[in-house]
Amino acid sequence: MIMTDIRGSSLKSHSEMPQPKRLDGVEADGIEAGIDGASGPAIAQNNPTISASKSMGVNYSPEFVTAIRPGAEREPEWFVMRFITGKERLLRRLLDQTRLPYHHLTFEHRQRRRPPTERAWLPGHMFVHFDRRRDYWQQILHMPAVLEILGDPSPLPVGMMEDLVGRLPNRVAKASAFSTIPPGQTIRIVRGPVAGFECVVTWSDRRHVKVISMMFGRPTELILKIEDVLVIG
Repeated sequence: MIMTDIRGSSLKSHSEMPQPKRLDGVEADGIEAGIDGASGPAIAQNNPTISASKSMGVNYSPEFVTAIRPGAEREPEWFVMRFITGKERLLRRLLDQTRLPYHHLTFEHRQRRRPPTERAWLPGHMFVHFDRRRDYWQQILHMPAVLEILGDPSPLPVGMMEDLVGRLPNRVAKASAFSTIPPGQTIRIVRGPVAGFECVVTWSDRRHVKVISMMFGRPTELILKIEDVLVIG
C-alpha cells in the first residue's frame, strides 16, 4: 500500500463578503458569548433554516451569523469539518449564513436505468475557510450534525485544498479499457493496516486501485492492490 500526501496549485479568490447583520440590536462584534453557547440571540419564529432543521429531525440552537469580522486583516486557512453523513443540505444552508467559503467535494454518480445521484468523495467531511484568530468560527461547532473541526482546529497544508478541487472533479471520467474498478465506486479495504476503511475510487488498472480517504486528519491518497479491496457500491 502506498500513501501519498495531496498538494496543489491555485484557487480562485472569493468575492468580498457582506457586512455582518444586526441581531436583537447587537452588532456581530458583541455576540461572542452567544457563539460560545452562553447567551445567543433569539431565534426568529419563521426562519426557514430552522424549519428545515426540524423537518430533518435535528435540534437547532442559536441563529448563525456572518462570521467575518468587518475591517479585520484576515489570514484565512482551510479546515476540515466532520459531520454526520446525510445532513449535507442542512449544513450547506447554515454555512451560507456565516458567509464563510466552503467546499463539499461531490460528484455525479450515474447508473444504468437510474437517475444520477450526488455522492461525496470524502463522505462526512467538508472544508471551511476561516481565520481562527479573527473570525467567529466557533459557531460552526453549534450547528446540528457537526461533530468537530479536525485538529482542534489545525489547518490543511498550503496548497492541499486547491489540489483536491483539481483532482476530484464533479463528474467522473469514464472507465478506460484498462480499468478494473470504475472511478466513483466505493470500496472497502479488506487487507493491510487500514483494513475496514471505506474509500472512493479515483483511478484503477488491472493490478492496482487508487482511492481517496481521510486519514490522520487530512485527505490521503492510497494505492492498493486489486485483491486487497472489495467493491461495495
